[in-house]
Amino acid sequence: MIMATTYQVVAPCVTNVPVSTGQGTQMATFYTNHLLPPSVPADRIKHLLSLGLIKAVEPAEEAKPSEAVEAASPAAPPVTARSSKAELLAYGVARGDDAAELEKATREQLLARYVSKPDKQ
Repeated sequence: MIMATTYQVVAPCVTNVPVSTGQGTQMATFYTNHLLPPSVPADRIKHLLSLGLIKAVEPAEEAKPSEAVEAASPAAPPVTARSSKAELLAYGVARGDDAAELEKATREQLLARYVSKPDKQ
């Protein structure tokens, strides 16, 4: 069986990565240690590799629990500043966050948690 190569983000983040979703192609942002979905075009993978923003990982590496929880999955499509509260809730639950806790949060709080990444200074 041929295994497709999996790529992991090694930079703080990569932006404007085209991914296929149920709603068509969308641009996504991925953060350190996230695994890129297989739908990322080969030319974008080549570009990100040439810049040293991602690396190819072995199948044994991608099975690490800490990476698996953080990785974007088909059940958790990328969210953006335009996402509705329901989309943000679904994303959080797919990542393993507590649904009851997320229900109490406002849309703005969910955006801050999943979309906005404050500068670390």
